[in-house]
Amino acid sequence: MTGETQSTARQAALDRLDDLLELLRSQPASERAAELLEIAGHLRRAVEAFHMEGIRFRFFTLTRLSAQEVSGVPPRGHALLEEIGAALQGAGFRIK
Repeated sequence: MTGETQSTARQAALDRLDDLLELLRSQPASERAAELLEIAGHLRRAVEAFHMEGIRFRFFTLTRLSAQEVSGVPPRGHALLEEIGAALQGAGFRIK
């Protein structure tokens, strides 16, 4: 994979993270919503900083919490997480 392709995939991950953050901010306030918003923000910063372990840990935590029935994450949020995961893998980040 070329550096340009990885850079494009990384930018796609950042763009989808921005979409996810916006979606999470629009949800009703709750402790879980605040926790998800905080973790998504940490993940975005980790991607910006190329912090491999931070990316893997935050992505795992975010997907685990959002999969719980009580998460309150709407279907679009789950789709965004899938897109973020695919973009991160395309950028060369190991998330699994």
